[in-house]
Amino acid sequence: MCALNVVAKTIGAAAVAAIGYDVVANTKRRAIYSARTDISNELTHAYLLNNTTGTGSPLMEKARRGFLNWRVDDNVRDSLVFTKNIVKEFFSNLGANAVGLTLGIGALLTKTGSKVPGLKGFIPKPLGIACAVGAAIVVGGNLLANLFPDPKTSSLDIKL
Repeated sequence: MCALNVVAKTIGAAAVAAIGYDVVANTKRRAIYSARTDISNELTHAYLLNNTTGTGSPLMEKARRGFLNWRVDDNVRDSLVFTKNIVKEFFSNLGANAVGLTLGIGALLTKTGSKVPGLKGFIPKPLGIACAVGAAIVVGGNLLANLFPDPKTSSLDIKL
């Protein structure tokens, strides 16, 4: 196997690993924040709806209070909200990193000239090396952008 193939596959594996880790970490952080915000908004809405409109009927008031307690204590709805936000944030982060991930996978699939069926690859060597260079540029650019933020566009606020 050519040394350039080894370098291309190594860069591709590193890019896929770095982007995969970043996608999972951002998904976890953003999904938890979004789910907690959605749940708190729902609880606020349910509480205000229950306490701002009255019916005058003691039976209806008990039913409304029971419905509010059910909405507050319902864990199934909270689980569905968390699941929805995890899926939404995962595909959002995956889409934001699609170029680097595609280039990394392209570098991993470079042809090696090996006779082993699983190691043959699909992408010609020049294109695989170009994918490795592109993946290194994308991942390196993201790393440098996070290490040295632009003071004109960044602020001291933590962005999620």
